[in-house]
Amino acid sequence: MYTAPEALTAPADVDARADLYALGAVAYFLLTGQPVFDGRTAVEVFAKHLKVAPVAPSARLGRAIPADLEALVMRCLAKNPADRPQDARELFDALRRCSDAHQWSLGDAQ
Repeated sequence: MYTAPEALTAPADVDARADLYALGAVAYFLLTGQPVFDGRTAVEVFAKHLKVAPVAPSARLGRAIPADLEALVMRCLAKNPADRPQDARELFDALRRCSDAHQWSLGDAQ
């Protein structure tokens, strides 16, 4: 349910950006209560991770979520690793810039 496309097509080329894809899939589930893709078999789910664009979380929910957070989750789910945040620091910085980030501090996380 959380496998990055490149893990299926070029496992030798997988790097940390595959983890950011998986994190985006977890965030998607936390926001919507549903996986990014579902299917009757693992092969069907894998095929969707390879070829199908995810539905935006707000469209899945039928209500708005913060646009900057949604855009970041969708960026994490980009098929091309070059289109995702390049590392955890970049993702962290982008999360801190989200409109509701002021409500969550490092102390809260700890």
